[in-house]
Amino acid sequence: MSALPQRTRILIKDLLFQEKYKLNNTQVDIMSYIFNSLTWAIKVDGFLVITNKKLISDMPQITQKTLESSLRALKAVELIETDMVSVSQWNGAKVRGIKITEKGMEYNSSLYMPTAKTLLESLEEELAIQRKELENRQKRIDQLEERLKNADIKEFQESKEVENSKEIEEKKENSSKAKDEQEPELIEIEGFREFIETIKKEYQVTAEPICNMVKGWQKETEFYINSYNKLAIVTPDGEYKQIGNPQDINKFWKWLYINQQRVGDVIDFRKEPTIKDLNRRYVGKMLDVSSGVREIYKIEEADNAMVKITIKDENGKIGTIAENGKPVTFKPRDCEDVLFRMVKD
Repeated sequence: MSALPQRTRILIKDLLFQEKYKLNNTQVDIMSYIFNSLTWAIKVDGFLVITNKKLISDMPQITQKTLESSLRALKAVELIETDMVSVSQWNGAKVRGIKITEKGMEYNSSLYMPTAKTLLESLEEELAIQRKELENRQKRIDQLEERLKNADIKEFQESKEVENSKEIEEKKENSSKAKDEQEPELIEIEGFREFIETIKKEYQVTAEPICNMVKGWQKETEFYINSYNKLAIVTPDGEYKQIGNPQDINKFWKWLYINQQRVGDVIDFRKEPTIKDLNRRYVGKMLDVSSGVREIYKIEEADNAMVKITIKDENGKIGTIAENGKPVTFKPRDCEDVLFRMVKD
């Protein structure tokens, strides 16, 4: 058999045609596909040679059963005809051919393409809108960060898990150590190297991203282990890079070891984070507010689909971050962006 073209990537839907003949979405997709095949399919006596295998390969969302029922529906409204034809290019093999009827030829498969100038103007306008939205969002996050830094604490209460003084001192000491660690060599702590090797082994095989939203990089940057068993990234622009700087490598592995709950957590920034997501990522992290560095105790739901942050002080007391006696509330996505900037890993 002669080689068939690779997967068809563009289908043009004629919505007026769909409405006129009362076609469902799958049926109009198949009709569009048949029109597309006019440019590449073998023709025998006006019939297009389109095998089920080829069609399902190009449109994997359609099952064999759905394909057959859709073709019957198109025949029933006299948009297509089918018949068995002998294909000389395939050594006389008999296969089903599809012919578009006169009624079917009403289908409009032309694609409107604007002029280059119109397209460029439209793109420039869209980019300007996106830049303005990004600028406004940046300003809003800056303002929220400033509010958070200067906020007070409302209604401190005793935590159910009050820490004893020894635990408090250990936590303060560990926090200080983590903050001051700047050496480029990989830190020597029990299980650290084993952790790195485990992650490398697993993610080199799967070629899946380890995570994104890593402190020190753009939040959309995704981290991988490449085929050379090296740490690599894909930037928000889709650019692939292998990380060569030992300090950057060290910085990533330290962060991931401290934030092991983030392994395999690739955040879809098109979606609003849930309260569960925010708690998993930020509870236990240290946050610098007006009263000092405090631990994030819980992120809770507030009114109007907003969230509020509860923190715990060194004495084990908890309270809500507030402004003028009222809790500071955030949209979940804004909360994520602000905490990503401010938490101390």
